[in-house]
Amino acid sequence: MSAVMMLPLTACGNADDGAGGTFYAAINANPQNLDPQMSSDSNSLSVIGNVFDGLVRIDENGAVQCAAAENYSVSSDGLTYTFQLRKGMKWSSANGFSADVTADDFVYSFRRIFDPDMLSPYTDMFACLKNSDKVYKGTMSVADLGVKAQDEYTVVFTLEYPVSNFIYLLASPAAVPCNEEFFLAANGRYGLAAEYCAGNGAFTLTEWNYDPYWNENFLSLKRNSANSSEEYRTYPSYVNYIITSDTAEYEKSSGNTFDCAVYSPEELPKLRGKNSYEYQCAAVGLTFSKTNSMFLNNNIRYALCAASDVSAYSGKTSEGITPARGIFPHSVSAAGKSLREAVSENSKPVYSEADAITAWQRGVAETNADLNEPVSIIVSEDFADASEIYRTTNQWNDVLGFSCGIEILSDSDYSDRIESGDYDIAIAEVKSSRNNAADFLRCFEDYIYDTEINRQLEICIEDAERSTSAAEIVASYDKAENLVISCGYFIPMFYESRFLVTPSDTEGIVYDPFAETLYFKNAKKFN
Repeated sequence: MSAVMMLPLTACGNADDGAGGTFYAAINANPQNLDPQMSSDSNSLSVIGNVFDGLVRIDENGAVQCAAAENYSVSSDGLTYTFQLRKGMKWSSANGFSADVTADDFVYSFRRIFDPDMLSPYTDMFACLKNSDKVYKGTMSVADLGVKAQDEYTVVFTLEYPVSNFIYLLASPAAVPCNEEFFLAANGRYGLAAEYCAGNGAFTLTEWNYDPYWNENFLSLKRNSANSSEEYRTYPSYVNYIITSDTAEYEKSSGNTFDCAVYSPEELPKLRGKNSYEYQCAAVGLTFSKTNSMFLNNNIRYALCAASDVSAYSGKTSEGITPARGIFPHSVSAAGKSLREAVSENSKPVYSEADAITAWQRGVAETNADLNEPVSIIVSEDFADASEIYRTTNQWNDVLGFSCGIEILSDSDYSDRIESGDYDIAIAEVKSSRNNAADFLRCFEDYIYDTEINRQLEICIEDAERSTSAAEIVASYDKAENLVISCGYFIPMFYESRFLVTPSDTEGIVYDPFAETLYFKNAKKFN
C-alpha cells in the first residue's frame, strides 16, 4: 500500500468558471481491468471513460460529439468513415510515459479486438468492419482489417455493410486507442496497475491502491494538461474514486460526502435539497417460467396482458416509476433520438376486458389448466413498491377470476429462483449495458421461448441497423416492440429511472445510466 496524501473532500473549484475542482465519486468494487479492449464491468468502464478518449463521445443529451477526433465525414453509401485527429494530444501514465496520439494507435486497438488470442468481448460489436470475420478466423492478415491509418492523423474505417449506429459504436470504451509500444512494454500486465495504464484522455491515472483487507482503497486521476485546450477543455484538476460497497457507511465514518451519487427510485427520499437528474432507462414487466406449461399457452399470456390496465396506475406510482404500455423507456435512443418520443405509446395494445376474457377461456380449455393450483409472482425486495404489483393481481382476479399470490424475496434468493427456473411469474427489470435500441431489444430474447419470434426480432434489428433512413429505423423498432408485446412473454408494467444526484454547487457531470459510468471532463464546482 503506497502512502498517498488524499486531498480533502471539500476541495473547491474556481469561483469564476467552476474549473480547478477536485471531485470524489464511489465505485462499489475494485476495477477488474483497465484494458479498454477487454474490460466490461461498470467500475472499470467508469475509470476508462475518464482516462481514455475515443474518436467521439456521447454528451449529456445523447448526441455525438467529437473527442479525440477534430472532425469526421461519412461516405454517401455509409461504408467509409474518415476521422481527422486533434493534433497535440498526448499519452500519459503514472510511470512518466509520454507520446503523441496518432492514427496508428486506433488501428492497433482494433487489431487487438480481432486478435483471436485476445478473446475480446467486443468482436461482435464491430463485426461490421471489412474483413473482420476473416481476420478473426486467421484466414486474412490483421493488415486487411477495415481500419487504416491514412496518414499520421487520419483514421479510415471501411465497413462490409452500412450500420446506422456505427458512429455510436465508436463512442464505446472498446473503441479507444492503444499505444503499441506501451502495451508491449507492459509485458502482459497492461491495465492491471497505474504504472501499466497509459491514457490519451482528460485525466492520467496516478494512483491505484487496493487491498481487500484495507479500508482505504481508491484510484486518483489528475488532469492531463496536454489534452486540455481552449476548445477542448478539461475543468477538474483531480478526480478520486473511492472503492466502497457501502457509501452511507463510508460517509458516516469519514465525515465526508461524495460529489455525486446514483440512486434508484426506492432511495429517493434521502435526496431532498440536492440537484437530481432523472434518466428513464429500464423497463419493468412480468415474465413467465417455461417450466409451467400453463404460461406457454399464447392465449393465457395474452389474456393476462389484456387484463392489465396500466392506466389505472396513473398518479399512484412511486417517483421514478412510470406506467408503461411499451418496452422502450425514454432514454433508449435510435437514429440519434429518443425512440419513445418517436413512437407514441398510443399505438400499443391497450387494456380490453372483453378480449381478456375470451382469450382466457380459450387458453384454459386448451391447457386444461387447474385454476386451483397455487400460482405466485416472485419480486425482489429491491423493487420500489410491491403495492404496484398487487394492483395487477387484483385486476386479474376481478376480470378473469384468476388468483395469484406474491412472494417478496431477498435479492440473492430472487436471483437463485430466476436462474433455476423455480417460479411461475416474475417481475423483471430489463436494462441494456449500452444506449442502443438493438442491444435493449435483444435483452427481451432471454424471456421469449419462441425461436420464430426471436428470429423475427433479429430481422427487425438487422433492418434497422442497415438502414440510413431515420423513418425506416424507427418503423423497424416499432414493429419489433409490437412483436414483444403481442407474444405476451413480457407484459410491460413500468419504466424505471435512475437519478444522478449532485450538490447544488456542482454541474457538468455526465452519467451514462446504461453503462453506469460517470464522466468528469466538463464537471464544475461553484462557490
